[in-house]
Amino acid sequence: MTTIPLNGARLRVRLIEAEVSRLKLDPENPRLHSAYLTHDLPARPNEKQIAAVLEQLPEFQALLDAITRNDGVFQPPLVTADFRVLEGNRRVTALRKLHRWSPPTSGCWKVTGASRRFANSTSPSQRTPSG
Repeated sequence: MTTIPLNGARLRVRLIEAEVSRLKLDPENPRLHSAYLTHDLPARPNEKQIAAVLEQLPEFQALLDAITRNDGVFQPPLVTADFRVLEGNRRVTALRKLHRWSPPTSGCWKVTGASRRFANSTSPSQRTPSG
């Protein structure tokens, strides 16, 4: 197990492999706040509603292009023990969208260096901005 710095503290994490479909987008993602304020998202959004808002962000298309160009992502998402995404909500949404458009031959889009590996926090109550 390794530790990473996060909000001035050290967070213990381990790398795991998980299907992208098992990951749960975080409804507390800071990028969603304006969607809550404008009522584009209900108080308790589902995965599809969260993904739709993330896909409308101005930088989302550039992220899709980068993942396609690089055949994956370089930084794994940070998820809790119950697979809630703390960091990497846009990346997970992009990987899911790319999989729908053009399923890769291996069955998943890879996280560069380790297919389907995600940093898994051993402290699920830790809050951090999502990416």
